[in-house]
Amino acid sequence: MLSQSSNSDGLIRKEQQQIKERISKLNAVIAQYENNLGFFSNTKNMGSLLKDVEDNLNRSKEEMEVLKKKLKMLTEAGSAVVKVN
Repeated sequence: MLSQSSNSDGLIRKEQQQIKERISKLNAVIAQYENNLGFFSNTKNMGSLLKDVEDNLNRSKEEMEVLKKKLKMLTEAGSAVVKVN
């Protein structure tokens, strides 16, 4: 849809920037979860909290992969728009 818009180049760049910002924030979140795991793994009786952190970490990593795929698709769409114009 973006590539068919009259302002497709600008829209694609805006979407790419938003995804890059989200990826950057997710990198920080993932680093924090991994840091927390280091503390929790050395503490007894942290079973449910440790599981929550592991679940959040896995969800964040999955979201990161989805965002990377979207960014790749937008990059390819942006290249196609440039070639057409």
